Amino acid sequence: LNPLFVTRAPSRDDNLSFWQSFLALRVMGSIGIIIFLLAIPYLAPSGEISGFSSVTRVGILIFSSSVLAQAVVTTCNAWFQKQLVYWRMAVATIAGVLVSLIISGIGAFYTSDPRAGVLLMVSALSTGWFVIAGISLWHVVRSLPHFSFRVHISHMKELVFGGWVLGLTLFANVLASQSGRMILSFTRPTDEVGIFGLAFKFFEFGIALPLFVVNSVFPILVTRYESDRPLFYKTLNTVFFVLFLGGVFLTVLSFTIAPLLVYIRDDFALSIPVFRILSLFFPVYFLSTLTMWLLILFKRQRVLFGIYALFGSAQVMLGLYFIPRFGTVAATALTGLVELGILCASIC
Repeated sequence: LNPLFVTRAPSRDDNLSFWQSFLALRVMGSIGIIIFLLAIPYLAPSGEISGFSSVTRVGILIFSSSVLAQAVVTTCNAWFQKQLVYWRMAVATIAGVLVSLIISGIGAFYTSDPRAGVLLMVSALSTGWFVIAGISLWHVVRSLPHFSFRVHISHMKELVFGGWVLGLTLFANVLASQSGRMILSFTRPTDEVGIFGLAFKFFEFGIALPLFVVNSVFPILVTRYESDRPLFYKTLNTVFFVLFLGGVFLTVLSFTIAPLLVYIRDDFALSIPVFRILSLFFPVYFLSTLTMWLLILFKRQRVLFGIYALFGSAQVMLGLYFIPRFGTVAATALTGLVELGILCASIC
């Protein structure tokens, strides 16, 4: 839902009330999720040997509350992104992590009972989330000249009806990126699953980089798209060029340092060829991250969903045919080629 808020024109007078309605909707949704999570251990069988133990129930009770904090954090993050003040989220996150570490450290030092230690760790994580949420919300309120909480049903409807397409797109995106690994796990030996999974873990570190870049520059693109189209396209060309060069650089770097993975652990040697093949597609992933956000900016969410649904389905059908026969090679090639197809379709 965050893109629906970020893509709104900065000049609109109702951005604050829209964000407040956004926050209220997320809070209500998180409360519903908490109720669902709390119901599971009490509806399912219980017991210390099988089912949900008493410690598990208490742990779910403690950590499920953090869903509310995560809803607040995610919504505040949309505000920070739109206002180009990501550093405030960084400050809140650092504070929350420190609190969690301190509580965990105290618990590890003074607690000898494993069950109490588990509950303390869960409490530490949950407390950290609430610290992040509290500081983030304080930053938002502090940045406003005046704060009066207003919720508009019309804004909530806009979020619900506009968000379901993006939700389906996210599902199709996961289908396109993860189906190869799932098919591999069902149809090939375990060692091949491990080889591909390890290579993809290293690959995921690289494809996370354009997310930070695009999330940071996207509000600027939104502003310039609304106010100055020539400047928007000039900025877009610059971002496109930078992301492409960044992807090429990461591909070259990955090819160069891939053999060094064996110095971490000898078993990593088998994942090196797979990682090298995946790294060829770094420029594709870098650019497809940008094109996805651009289609949202251009109000073409249905087209975006259609693209990801088409190629996600193609990934599954081709994977069911090729992966059982060719294993890791097929899963690796399909992962990159499907993303290339998504990029080409997004540009066209």
